Amino acid sequence: MRNRFGEAGWGCMKDHGKDRARKRGKDNAGAGAGGRAESRAKEQDRAVLWYRLRGMGLVSLCSLVFFVGAYLNNQRSVAAGTVISGSAMPVCSVQTEKKQVSLTFDAAGDAGGVRDILEILDVNQVRAAFFVTGRWAQEHPAEIREIAEAGHDIGSLGMNGTDMGRLTKTEISRELEQAHEAVRELTGVEMKLCRAPYGNCSSALLETARLNHYLTVQWDVDSGDWKDYGQDAVIAKVTQNDSLKNGSVIRMHSGAKYTAQALDAVIRGLREMGYEAVPVSQLVCCENYRIDESGRQIPGP
Repeated sequence: MRNRFGEAGWGCMKDHGKDRARKRGKDNAGAGAGGRAESRAKEQDRAVLWYRLRGMGLVSLCSLVFFVGAYLNNQRSVAAGTVISGSAMPVCSVQTEKKQVSLTFDAAGDAGGVRDILEILDVNQVRAAFFVTGRWAQEHPAEIREIAEAGHDIGSLGMNGTDMGRLTKTEISRELEQAHEAVRELTGVEMKLCRAPYGNCSSALLETARLNHYLTVQWDVDSGDWKDYGQDAVIAKVTQNDSLKNGSVIRMHSGAKYTAQALDAVIRGLREMGYEAVPVSQLVCCENYRIDESGRQIPGP
């Protein structure tokens, strides 16, 4: 059948088809160039987005580091295991020209080593400080009386040895008051020193202790006796401690496995270094002092 457009018409159609083909080729070429340009633009956008996100990530990371650093600074550790929050500080050591240090013992669990410790202190003519819970005093009345009769300081760890750094002021006050009553009924001693169990010393605890007429005393030398590494480790941890200096407060535990075994050597080692061990009540100031950020009590206005 003849094409209704005739040969000329068909030729026109063919020419028109060629024109459309050429146009499609040009369009495709343009589309290809445009596609490549669009692809490059997208890659550039992705690159810009990546750098922006990376920048935001760096900013976020820097912010995180800053806030973590600020938090840790606010919750700074001024003694082994001692965490401080707020602006107030406990006494961890005392600035003094005298070569004096204080031995302190936390008593909250087993009383098995207390009599051996008391005997060693007596033989060496050393008076120390025992920080006890009210519950411990009630469960070991003979031992708490012996401590008092030997002239050692008695300080409070609260009634139950609870982490008072996590308690409210009302709860802290109750812990201190109950322990105070327990010790006073057994020994007649009016405690004036306290210590934060687990070293967690909050501003609420410091303020509440002060309002209850307590001086909060922590430590700057930890014997590490609670780790049970042996008596030689305890001796070295005290006598070779970089923090040991005039006015240091040394923490030990009456119920730790190797404390009594190491104590005599600790006392002798301190004396060989020229240190005299005195009770905390003799070392600290109760008025006219300030405390620096390391917990060092500095006498004077």
